[in-house]
Amino acid sequence: MGMRSRSLVRFLPLLLAGALAAPQAVAQGADSLLHEQIPDDANESDLDSWLAEGALPTRIDTPDGPTRPADPTRPPAANELPYARGSVRVDTAPSATFEPDRDTRRPDVLPYDDPFTPRIEPFKRLSAFDDIDASYTLRVREQRPEIVAVDGGTVRPHEDSFYADLVLDLAGVRAVRIPTPGAGARLLAIRATSGASAVPVSVQKDSADNWYVTSPVSGRVRLVYQTAVDRDALGGVFPEQRSPAQAVRLPPNVAYAADEVLRTLGVDRTQSFRTQLSALVSYFRSFEESDVPLHATRDVYRDLALGKKGVCRHRAFAFFVTARALGIPTRLVLNEAHAWVEVHDGVRFRRVDLGGAGRALSRKDADKNVPEHTPPDDPFAWPEGATRGADLHGSGGGGGPTEAGDGVPVPTPRENDRRPQSAFAFKLAEPLATRGEGVTVEGRVTEAGTTIPCAHLSVRLVLTHGEARTSAAKNRRVLLGELVTDEHGDFHGAPVMPSSVATGTWDLIAETVGDARCGIGSSDDKPSK
Repeated sequence: MGMRSRSLVRFLPLLLAGALAAPQAVAQGADSLLHEQIPDDANESDLDSWLAEGALPTRIDTPDGPTRPADPTRPPAANELPYARGSVRVDTAPSATFEPDRDTRRPDVLPYDDPFTPRIEPFKRLSAFDDIDASYTLRVREQRPEIVAVDGGTVRPHEDSFYADLVLDLAGVRAVRIPTPGAGARLLAIRATSGASAVPVSVQKDSADNWYVTSPVSGRVRLVYQTAVDRDALGGVFPEQRSPAQAVRLPPNVAYAADEVLRTLGVDRTQSFRTQLSALVSYFRSFEESDVPLHATRDVYRDLALGKKGVCRHRAFAFFVTARALGIPTRLVLNEAHAWVEVHDGVRFRRVDLGGAGRALSRKDADKNVPEHTPPDDPFAWPEGATRGADLHGSGGGGGPTEAGDGVPVPTPRENDRRPQSAFAFKLAEPLATRGEGVTVEGRVTEAGTTIPCAHLSVRLVLTHGEARTSAAKNRRVLLGELVTDEHGDFHGAPVMPSSVATGTWDLIAETVGDARCGIGSSDDKPSK
């Protein structure tokens, strides 16, 4: 799709508060002209002629209004990471496994990348598991792929439809995982392009309904596809009784442990399907997170299930084992920000959220103009103070700024704060930023005076003017985005520079309010002597 230059605006360099090579250095450069790019008018777009060929429908009508697919011929931007290689923190290989842990702390801000329109955060279906071994490791029962045919039909009355737009690094016949919006999704249309050239691809799935793309060629492509999902797969009311489905087998030691948990819950195989399910959902939604790691007394399953401790992944794992002990086919599903289960009702797998979500999402793609998907009503009760996955819907906003006029408060130390200060080193890829485009940054956070990393720590990027570096002056501290450090204390991303930010000279500061281990800190702090 072509682009037109709307206007020329004089733009001064964006100044840095710190850099990896020299933390006190300031990047500076000459004046330059900012070209604000806007898409061609939709009626004049090459996209319309391509859509007319029937490869994709021209729009999807949602309760929030119509939406159009992304232009598949648009080249990947410099800040667009290939999907499943840096944009997500989940093992996406076909042989991926899930191993339960005892770290029951509630996460603060989690990274999330939603390629779908309408948005389905945080329920993008990325990795699903449908089998378990004697060591409580979850895996995919049957990895042998099944072809996902391109349906080419229309959206059915009881389905919701979604566009997806992502960048992939194809590697010939090696399978590259792609997300779906729900279990049992149909593929209505798909197109992969490298520049203006179409690239042949095929889609396959395994027994847990994970989708993969393969191609006879290698290279970076943009992949745009449309799926349709039965709304019942996204939630809703379960039947009183469940029609017989495939047999569910558990290793003997796992079945023995699950029977102990079922006796504790007062659930048995003589009860109706809905009674069993309601009891399980109520029990596992009542789990609580804890900053104290769960003490190992027996196996990890019984420690979690009987201790009633854990966040989303612990609840989903313990539910998975317990439900399968009742003969209910169940999957554990997760992405980089949340985990839940899918339960087979005799006809299809349905999504069930057990809660335990983090506090917020950091989204590099937070476009307020993208409609949000509204799932079916949740038929199960939530305990008071529960942290639902749906609470993350629209939270965070790491890809965008605060509204014009909003002040961002400066981190304030706790009283008698004994945490070590967080020390920053970071750099900006370019000293000039363009409104509407990503600002690529990377850096590292450690405990001050050491090389000990501050892992999984929320970092916010703040644009400041002069005195606003130490105050929350209106219009002077603007939140550009939020990122999260990895296990090494490193962070990187490319939040979009908003069009509401005035052109001129700005400072960019990285800062954190800290967590249970690392204290507050800012890249603007003077190094300790």
